[in-house]
Amino acid sequence: MVAHLTTFIFVFIGSVIGAVNCALAIQEATARAEPEGVGGKPLRYRIGINLGDVIVEGDDIYGEGVNIAARLEGIAEPGGICLSEDAYRQVKGRLDLAVSDLGPKELKNIADPVRVYSLEI
Repeated sequence: MVAHLTTFIFVFIGSVIGAVNCALAIQEATARAEPEGVGGKPLRYRIGINLGDVIVEGDDIYGEGVNIAARLEGIAEPGGICLSEDAYRQVKGRLDLAVSDLGPKELKNIADPVRVYSLEI
């Protein structure tokens, strides 16, 4: 499922491993396709991955899982990928990834801090 929400695209993928592999492929393809970008400004996406509840009602997608993913996207560097602790636990030791632990982060409209991991691409 793909939803276009104002300034970002939300993609629902049934597994965290699938989401991480998709995110890596997007970042690598984008960097290869236009390394210099348009007008000297490279196009770089920020990607946030979370494992959590997603509620779909008609064309609306919401829930804490969506909110956390959106906040992680805001933390990621351009061309980067951030994972919540819940998502990272699903891939740790199962994918060959270099990660940085960014520690717990206070996220807007999320009650408890979320530990965030950044993938080294």
